[in-house]
Amino acid sequence: MKRIWVNGSFDILHIGHIKYFSEAKNNCDYLIVSVTSDKFVKKGSGRPFFKLNQRVEFLKSIKHIDEVIVSDNETSENIIEIVKPDVYFKGSEYKNLEEDITQNIKKEINLVKKYGGITKFTSGITYSSSKLINNISDSYNSEQKKFVKKVIKENSLSKITNILNSFQDIKILIIGEIIVDKYTFCETIGKAGKEPHLVLRNKYSEKYLGGAGLVANNISSFCNKVDLLSLIDTERKNFEFINKKLKKNVKKIFFKNFDSPVIMKERYIDEITGNKIIGNYILETREINKNLEKKIISKLKKNIKNYDLIVVADYNHGFVTKNIASFLSKNSNFLAINSQLNATNFGYHNFSKFNNSDLLIANENEIRHDTRDKVKKISEIINKFKKIRKIKKILVTRGSSGCNYYEKNNKKEIHCPAFSKSVVDKVGSGDFLMSIAILCVYTKTDTHLTLLLSSIAASFAVEKMGNAESLTKQDMFKYLKHHLIF
Repeated sequence: MKRIWVNGSFDILHIGHIKYFSEAKNNCDYLIVSVTSDKFVKKGSGRPFFKLNQRVEFLKSIKHIDEVIVSDNETSENIIEIVKPDVYFKGSEYKNLEEDITQNIKKEINLVKKYGGITKFTSGITYSSSKLINNISDSYNSEQKKFVKKVIKENSLSKITNILNSFQDIKILIIGEIIVDKYTFCETIGKAGKEPHLVLRNKYSEKYLGGAGLVANNISSFCNKVDLLSLIDTERKNFEFINKKLKKNVKKIFFKNFDSPVIMKERYIDEITGNKIIGNYILETREINKNLEKKIISKLKKNIKNYDLIVVADYNHGFVTKNIASFLSKNSNFLAINSQLNATNFGYHNFSKFNNSDLLIANENEIRHDTRDKVKKISEIINKFKKIRKIKKILVTRGSSGCNYYEKNNKKEIHCPAFSKSVVDKVGSGDFLMSIAILCVYTKTDTHLTLLLSSIAASFAVEKMGNAESLTKQDMFKYLKHHLIF
């Protein structure tokens, strides 16, 4: 019995799919269809349009299909090992394997061949589910659609792909505190019987790499040479965790800080609702000692000219001192900064120590805090900010209101809407956004495209809990392929 296997997400089924299944069945005795589970569709915000059980039910109703199975992995290699198909059947749009941005199809074809099978491609016309979804669904509101159409009118998908690939040779140094984000999922029992406090019951915990470590991982997917300069403590377990979580192409330049532990930010999460209940932070807020500061500046003096781009991820817990910031401002080829306002520095935070930077990425609250103005429009605030800060380019993130871009000597403001469908957890969204924005601004990428790519990156972060996964170039490519089409 000749068995043909096909695989896909099959989100919105249309006439193209029916012709595809019909052609496959005409070439075999038994047609097996594997459908990708929701977790691994990875086509961006709002996808899949239909949940797994709905897609499976629809596929089972099609007469050409003999068996439907679920693929619950990044690739379909495990399915191939089980099915061992005689023929792997793909749409003609996949025929040019050089355009396979994930390189997963090549792996699947090789494994099919290993088990004695062959790969064939359809001969019929192909149709795009993504194009249908983008045009007939609410995937984009009117503002988002207008912005995307402006970008794709001036930038083809191949051009955007080339831009993202061009980042690989940029030599980058990232400086900042590494943060370990611990999420403890629990059951909220209620108020204590005799005391006025909430009682929780722990279920399980997960730890994620955050802070400058997350920024380094994000950027390392796009750049071959990424160095990370940060602090570690004397705890072996902390070093082992950080070392394990950092990507292989991130070079570690670590200084031991005997005065302070590695920063851990623990959030207690209600397991059922996903709501954060309370946070518990292990950190010191005092600046590093002068001896350590001198060692770091000495290291920078020897190597700073080797880097095209310096990225400062300053979480304001005492690492990036005024002297370190001043040295970076005076000696960097291109300096991009993100200096965060948080619970430990509210009322004290400002951007004065980074006055001569090339690029600042900040959220609206941080800009308002720096200018001491919470009433005026953001455009007015920025005009005030530009007068007191010598920063050449400014990208302001505004949550659900998107982001705005400004330049020191230009009155023009460019606004980009947000692209997330739902917000699960905002932690890490700024780190995702800045990772792409910095590379785009440094390479003088079209500003509208820069903001779109940065907003897309942020959407990957906010739609999942924690920073279990960093940003990858493959995920960006898949999103662009399926969303920038009308």
